[in-house]
Amino acid sequence: MFNSVDIPVLLLLFNRPHYAFEVISALEAARPAQIYVAVDGPRAGHPTDAENVEKCLALVAQIDWPCRIEILKRDENLGCGRAVSEAISWFFEHEPMGIILEDDCVPTPAFFRFCAEMLLRYQNDERVMHITGTRWNEEYPIEQSYFFTAIGHIWGWATWRRAWQHYDFRMSTWPSERYTKIIAQHFPAHRHVLYWESNFDTVYHQTEKHTWDYQWQYTLFRNGGLSVTPRKNLIQNIGAEGVH
Repeated sequence: MFNSVDIPVLLLLFNRPHYAFEVISALEAARPAQIYVAVDGPRAGHPTDAENVEKCLALVAQIDWPCRIEILKRDENLGCGRAVSEAISWFFEHEPMGIILEDDCVPTPAFFRFCAEMLLRYQNDERVMHITGTRWNEEYPIEQSYFFTAIGHIWGWATWRRAWQHYDFRMSTWPSERYTKIIAQHFPAHRHVLYWESNFDTVYHQTEKHTWDYQWQYTLFRNGGLSVTPRKNLIQNIGAEGVH
């Protein structure tokens, strides 16, 4: 019987050991058997980064349930865009599916069960590319335990290697796709289309890209990918400070 402990987890850490403590504590509820940890390197001119990175790794070393832990530690700072996207690519070099948690996304125990169930249910359905633990608009009730959307929230999420293989950090096809209906087909209000077009334009033209998530959302739009969204929110975001 395949259950949530069998689903590998990628934990993305950097220089916030107080946040890392919270998310690692939440991991204990699921006790995953395989944990991948990616830690970006310290920034130049930030003398406390190196110490805080080591504190995060010390917390990982204290995990005491039976599990295999793989660590990707960067010697230099790649920044949020490259550090996260390359860590996810590293993860899927080794695993066909998995859960991705940043240090400020604290999951409930139900999050792991939800992701495990959805990963297995839709593993061969290429229309489904994303599973999120976040639901912001609970004021709109639904009867089902989950539903599908075109937006893949990344505060606690999961996906498959088969989906991530379409990811392009540089969004190289955006100029040829910009005037198609890959965005407009999802939104009746033109302001929403303009929002995504504007952000995609910005990311595409950046020489040094500081994000990874807009590129992932573009991947979903371009491939007609669906996101599984739970009826109830399963993630608490405790982030109050930007890093990288």
